[in-house]
Amino acid sequence: MPTNGFSTALTKLRERRTLSGREFSKLAGVDHAYESRLESGDKDNPSDETLDKLLRGLKLKASDREAQMLRYLSNHPNTRADLVLHAWRIRRVND
Repeated sequence: MPTNGFSTALTKLRERRTLSGREFSKLAGVDHAYESRLESGDKDNPSDETLDKLLRGLKLKASDREAQMLRYLSNHPNTRADLVLHAWRIRRVND
């Protein structure tokens, strides 16, 4: 289970694209073990280069709301996962 805001958001975005972790890491060009540690919360602050790869793997542009949210969360690793899930629910209702 994801343990921080970044891992929660990354997992939700991957699942929304209906990708397995292995498929996603291959599309992103990121080591699967590292991507898995990001989703589990074992790692929480990827480099800008890695974050760009993850966003490309998710087919997100830098200007997309989800991309901006993921970038914010990578710089604020202590953001609570329940707040991210709450924001996700609000966004889905308002879209």
